[in-house]
Amino acid sequence: MHRAMAWTLDRDASKIRLLTRAEGFLSPLAHDLELVATPGELLDGETLVFPAAGVRVVGAVKKGRVDEGALSVGDRFEIDRRVREELLAGDVRVTARRDGRDLDVTIAAPRGRESRRAAGFVSERDGVVEVRGELSLSMKALGVGPVKGPMNMFRMKDEVTVIVALRFTS
Repeated sequence: MHRAMAWTLDRDASKIRLLTRAEGFLSPLAHDLELVATPGELLDGETLVFPAAGVRVVGAVKKGRVDEGALSVGDRFEIDRRVREELLAGDVRVTARRDGRDLDVTIAAPRGRESRRAAGFVSERDGVVEVRGELSLSMKALGVGPVKGPMNMFRMKDEVTVIVALRFTS
């Protein structure tokens, strides 16, 4: 993105999706999940803050589709609470730098940090810049301990897929 222009984040058209997968003996009975992170403050032209309070579970992923009705209200509340209080426990900062068609992405959580190169797509047209990319990251690298089910019969895989879709206007 150009430094000379002041960019404004279009919050309604911007989001980061997180896809988790279950593993372990009883993983077929557990839920793969999709969560969405609502962007907060744009600190500079490259760093975007995502408050933990803005992360919400969308639903369970079944056969590649999100089923928003698969989780009970209680399950949804408990997942949201655990994400805010136990897993993230603070804001997440995402810094993305354009390198040709790729993005160099650094994600910093309160207890850890990870940098990855993401196959990205940056388009600029009529005063609108769209940034899209997908990467996998390690929860362990971000300082997030294992997420386990009862008696450790299933757990969340360490690798989480992050899908970025951001829109900026000049």
